[in-house]
Amino acid sequence: MAKSATARAQRNRRATSVGGTLYKKIVRVLQSEIVSGKHPVGARLPTESALCRRFAVSRHTVREALRQLRESGLVSPRQGSGTTVAAAEPSFTPAGPQVAGQA
Repeated sequence: MAKSATARAQRNRRATSVGGTLYKKIVRVLQSEIVSGKHPVGARLPTESALCRRFAVSRHTVREALRQLRESGLVSPRQGSGTTVAAAEPSFTPAGPQVAGQA
């Protein structure tokens, strides 16, 4: 393994042992940045490759984090255009489907 790959693997192991899975850490950071206004509604997030470099993770990890953000309604991906911030606050959905008239 190359020296940089070894260092990255060690950072990743430390990150997962301290704060949970890597993609969840990325979700928390990006969500915080979106809510704080660093990435305003309508702005594009950095590219997947830029996020990979920033967090020193694989593309798969970044894609999972972006999928989580998409499911929460914060971002909207568009093939060829990148990922755009869709909302300033996450829209949390209930665990199960809601039936009209039930609270």
